[in-house]
Amino acid sequence: MLRRLVLVVALLTLGFAATPAHAVDFNFVAGFDYTGDFESENFELDANSGYHAGLELMWEPLSHLEIGVGAEYGFPRDSDDTLTDSDLDYWMVAGIARVFLVGKDVRWYLIGRLGYVDLSSDDIQNGELSGKEQYSAGTGIQFGDRIKLEALFNSFNADIDVSGLEADFEYTNYSARIVFTF
Repeated sequence: MLRRLVLVVALLTLGFAATPAHAVDFNFVAGFDYTGDFESENFELDANSGYHAGLELMWEPLSHLEIGVGAEYGFPRDSDDTLTDSDLDYWMVAGIARVFLVGKDVRWYLIGRLGYVDLSSDDIQNGELSGKEQYSAGTGIQFGDRIKLEALFNSFNADIDVSGLEADFEYTNYSARIVFTF
């Protein structure tokens, strides 16, 4: 197992080292999160829509593959529940991969993200949230070299501690994003 891990890390390092400096892209991301759900073992709340913004640093080791890292902030969003006054926001860091399937000037691709999210709320059932894993999957279209439009399913996970009782907490939503490459 350790040999395989060392081999994978060595191959990725060689791939990054062999990538020309101009193949590194800096992306600005702006997006809209559609209504979603805050869900735990003890309760479920409907989340209102919200916005997010982020930055990505991407490499293109192959003509049909982009890999990189990104950070994203989700601006506060309310719940529709009348029992609590919950604003939830998040910070997320993730590894990102885009696999381009077809096209030349207009390219269609699949995207996946896997990372860590830190959810915070001013009041969800008087509980404390702590960060956990995050994943996203979706598709996108690239127009030329500078603009991408994406649609993603997102799952943000956390632990919630309500009066000393810990439970899993999940925030799921769909988002539409525009990505500007510099």
